[in-house]
Amino acid sequence: MSAPGLGNVPPPSADWMAKKIKELEKAIADLRTARSGNYTTIDGTLDVPGNLNVSGTTSLDGSLTLQGGAVLTASGDVQSANYDPGNAGWKLDGTTGDIEINDITLRGGIIGDDALTNPTDLATFEGVATFSMTVPTSFASVISKSVTVPAGFTKAFVLAIASYQLFATTWSTTAFVALKTRVNSHDGPQLDVAFLGSTSAAVPVSTTLTGLSGGGSVTVQGWAEDSGSNTAPAFNSVTLNGLVVFLR
Repeated sequence: MSAPGLGNVPPPSADWMAKKIKELEKAIADLRTARSGNYTTIDGTLDVPGNLNVSGTTSLDGSLTLQGGAVLTASGDVQSANYDPGNAGWKLDGTTGDIEINDITLRGGIIGDDALTNPTDLATFEGVATFSMTVPTSFASVISKSVTVPAGFTKAFVLAIASYQLFATTWSTTAFVALKTRVNSHDGPQLDVAFLGSTSAAVPVSTTLTGLSGGGSVTVQGWAEDSGSNTAPAFNSVTLNGLVVFLR
């Protein structure tokens, strides 16, 4: 006797049927175990031709590669399939929140981060003057101007100039005045000026400061030294002008 619809193929034996029933029962039991606790364990490849909707908590042990080329890693990172640190692709670090990309195009809208909207800050000072100035016999500050570092800035480019007008009480062919301009602890070039009756001099300085913090100071000073106590304080003057460009 043949199995219906199978021509001369003999019907399955009772032992064969019993074996298949046991295999089916085991498969159902395994499926129930995998489905326990409202989750499903998939060991292998899951192909989803349409939309995949996930509700509740999804645990990922390994990496999930999306068809579009993105990879979701077990540590919570999202990155492109071609991601190569420092070279190619992009990555959003799920632990630190850092993102690595190449060029970025920002369409119209508001950039909320102050470091992007205000990357620099500018401070200027003009005509800061000292009159009736006594020039010391050893190097010392004769004029000073301080500028407060804005919050969030750590660097500054400083350009300043101290302009002197000095008069002598006595004439000397050997007397001179030494002048320099200082920014914090950085000294500009020293200028030694022969002192024959009167002297006018402009002494510049430029420097870049690092390691600044908000609330600190950038201090510009004019320093001078009279080699022979020849200057006349009643007529001496110095003026300080400059600008400070603060950087993040």
